[in-house]
Amino acid sequence: MSQLIQQFLVNIRGPAPVAGEAGEWVPLPNRQFEHAKWLDGAKVANLLGSDLSTSQVRVQGKPESELLESILKQAGRFVAAVKPDKTFDGLIDRHWALESLKESYLAELRLKKT
Repeated sequence: MSQLIQQFLVNIRGPAPVAGEAGEWVPLPNRQFEHAKWLDGAKVANLLGSDLSTSQVRVQGKPESELLESILKQAGRFVAAVKPDKTFDGLIDRHWALESLKESYLAELRLKKT
C-alpha cells in the first residue's frame, strides 16, 4: 500500500507546472507543484461511482474494544481513520479488526476450558 501511494505522489508532483496548465497545479512548500485538479471531490465520486467508500471512524481517545466495534460496523474492507475534525488520519484494514476480535475470542475460549 505504501509503495502504491508513493508512486502516485511521484506521478502527480513536479518542479514546475506545464505552460497553460498553471491553474491545475498547487504549490508545495518544497518548491514543487502538485497536479491537484485531478483530485477534486466531484471527479473522484464520478470515477469511483459505487466503489467509493465513505466508511470512517474516529480513533482518538477510544478504547480498543470500542474502536474494534466501530470498525466492524462499517462497510467495505478499508475504513478511513479520521481526526475529531473529520480530516483523514489513516486507513484501517477491517481484516485486522476481525483478526484481533478472533484472537480475543479464542483466548476467551481457552480460559473457559481451563
